[in-house]
Amino acid sequence: MNPEPIDTRARSVTFFEDRARVCRVATVEVEEGLNVFVLRGFSAVVDDDSLAARITDDSPNEAVIKACQVERVFDTEMDGRSEDHGELREKVQALRGELAEKNALRRRIKLALNRTAELERELLNRLAENPGGKALDAKSWRKALTSVREKISEKTEVLRQVNTEAAELTDRVDRAEKLWRRSLQEEPKMKALVEVQLEAAQAGEVALEFEYFVPCALWRPSHVARVDRDTQRLTVITEATVWQATGEEWVDVDAYFSTARLTKPSSPPLLDEDILQAREKTKEERRTIQAEVREQAIDDLADARRSVDEMPGIDDGGRPLVFSARAKATIPADGSALRLEFGRAELEVELTQDVYGELTASPHLVATGTWTGPAPLLAGPLTLIRDREYAGRSRQDFVAVGDQLQIGFGQNHTVRVQRRVDESRDRTRITGKQRLDREVTLYLSNLGAKPERFEIVERVPVSELAEVDVSVEAGAAEPDRDGFLRIPVTLKPGETRKENFRYRVTMDSKVKLAL
Repeated sequence: MNPEPIDTRARSVTFFEDRARVCRVATVEVEEGLNVFVLRGFSAVVDDDSLAARITDDSPNEAVIKACQVERVFDTEMDGRSEDHGELREKVQALRGELAEKNALRRRIKLALNRTAELERELLNRLAENPGGKALDAKSWRKALTSVREKISEKTEVLRQVNTEAAELTDRVDRAEKLWRRSLQEEPKMKALVEVQLEAAQAGEVALEFEYFVPCALWRPSHVARVDRDTQRLTVITEATVWQATGEEWVDVDAYFSTARLTKPSSPPLLDEDILQAREKTKEERRTIQAEVREQAIDDLADARRSVDEMPGIDDGGRPLVFSARAKATIPADGSALRLEFGRAELEVELTQDVYGELTASPHLVATGTWTGPAPLLAGPLTLIRDREYAGRSRQDFVAVGDQLQIGFGQNHTVRVQRRVDESRDRTRITGKQRLDREVTLYLSNLGAKPERFEIVERVPVSELAEVDVSVEAGAAEPDRDGFLRIPVTLKPGETRKENFRYRVTMDSKVKLAL
């Protein structure tokens, strides 16, 4: 006669990049001598070789484990566990009705947002026309435009929230419908049981602990960055997004997150011979110097990208780390994503507004500081919050403790920038030297009601050849070694200004350069 299976409880789960290590506990009643128990609660995909059983240190009775093995059996039962198909059908209908209401609300918000945007365009058109040449009441017009734009911003934020809720409801409806369909059929399910043989010196209770690995569970880091422009402080919240479809119940467990890669052995790179070949230059090569212009991306080791189309791994800078969730968690086994906070840091930053005229027509708010968190900042998706408003999503690269942290928080549309480039080429008749003059002109406007301070960031070519010389006009700001030139600007409310700078590229007569 087989013994009745005994329930076990998951105490802690450690997530890795592609698996999880589970710690389960159970208490059994033993008699003096040899005892055999069967325990349940284990996933059918448990890694048999990784299973380890031991008597806990706080066990009330002493015993010795003689054997421990995994047995898998098939059991025919209604899928859906405690909920029958009628309850699942009612749940699906309720979720469908909630989703329909959410979609209707979304359509109403879009309609109201379009009407408000049309009102803003109408106000701007009337302001541009100024019928009759009458004097404008600037305060009333500014107040009207500010009110309309505040409504647009408010409705946009509400629409974003409703879209997020609708997407989550759609996922819930899909999962509920799948469970409902599966609950209509009886399917043979495989489940794992663990048989333990232990010998006790006397009758009493024995506390057991099991550790093992399971697939179908993983985690990835993500961050939320919130900047306060009044106090110039940045708060970074780090979360672990976890998934698990092991079939196990993980209720009120201690969750840990590791960056160790258990399946990737460490080995030195293979060394190959590097063969160099030399040849004499041709007459054409000795007579001319072929120079190429290239766009050089300024990266560091943390900016490496994967070249294959797969879910990105965890970038920990090469040092395995382990993090723990701030509170116990209940992680569903349906494969849905769950976010668990495990890190929070607050630091002082310097807020600047940078204008990259070649790319955008408005300045970007950038927070720069030194990362002083208790652990490195892992690479992952980044949600941006400027003061109390949503500013978008980005990607954060790995930042070590003590390194510079730089995060952009979107554009300031009250400042507009237009850019124009004029150039002229010339060649001297006697020496044949070539000269290229370029002038960059920037037209700046402040449409807001308060002063704006920002920096214009422009690029100047950097030469690697002695035959090519690049010089910036005297009086302009000096570019750094990477060729970036920064011009500080302060604009009063309603002020417009023109900024320009010139640089000259002088080349030897033998140089062939396309610029």
